[in-house]
Amino acid sequence: YEEANFIIQTPQTVQELIAFKMFEKNLKNKEMAIMLDTTDTKLSEIMHHKRKPSISFLKSMHQVLGIDGNLLLRIV
Repeated sequence: YEEANFIIQTPQTVQELIAFKMFEKNLKNKEMAIMLDTTDTKLSEIMHHKRKPSISFLKSMHQVLGIDGNLLLRIV
């Protein structure tokens, strides 16, 4: 029933991926920033579309969060 009626869409943007991982790991913005080795200000700017993620940020997402690098390249 759940598979037929509650389809979970895959995240389509970097911001959606980060939000999903934050929800999945029950993390706050500041905790996620520490995990990704960045500042909470930079993470907030990326989340609010004020700054584009850098290559090093995407690399951290891949290594720390286990997000497929091909997926990250496709959505950026």
